Amino acid sequence: MKLEELSEATILKTVILTLLLIMIITAIVVIAIKYPEIGVQ
Repeated sequence: MKLEELSEATILKTVILTLLLIMIITAIVVIAIKYPEIGVQ
């Protein structure tokens, strides 16, 4: 798929989903570090 074929809306959705994914992963890592007893199970 060429970049020119992608619409701005598709690019925007991809960027938002990527940012959400990064935020979720960061939150999980922070929780795992702050509360290691949760991650034991």
